[in-house]
Amino acid sequence: MKDLFKNKKLVAALKEAVKSNTFDGEEEEGGFIFKKDEEFAFEKIPNKNSGKAFAVVLYEADPIKIGRTDYKRWKDGWTLFASFHTHPGASTMASHLDLQKLFTGYQINFIYSPASRILSGYKLEKDEEGIMAYQAFEVPMKDYSWHREVRYVEKHERD
Repeated sequence: MKDLFKNKKLVAALKEAVKSNTFDGEEEEGGFIFKKDEEFAFEKIPNKNSGKAFAVVLYEADPIKIGRTDYKRWKDGWTLFASFHTHPGASTMASHLDLQKLFTGYQINFIYSPASRILSGYKLEKDEEGIMAYQAFEVPMKDYSWHREVRYVEKHERD
């Protein structure tokens, strides 16, 4: 999985995903990473639960916005590569809601915690017993200078 993060274009899309979130509230935010050949692009999609009490524990992409975005990208030769969302005040551990609602249909999923400044990924793979399950991994952000840049942006843009 680490080889995946040698791709500078994917790293740039993840950087964009992290930096696109406001970090000014408790609600989860997110979007999707699209892939075309060796190109990657992040699209932020509003949380359909925004303004509701459970938006603090569940990011669900606005179905109309993701439908339009996915169709437009698909027409141009892009495929949906991964989901991305935040856990503003929690760890990057995937919740039951993440596994049952958000991750469904996506082989790769990313969760970023601004509180811990950790980006974790979950990839659908066969385990040792041949059962399909999400395998967790931490994205090696410390290897990239943009992680320090994200810390700077979070601290100074919110003031």
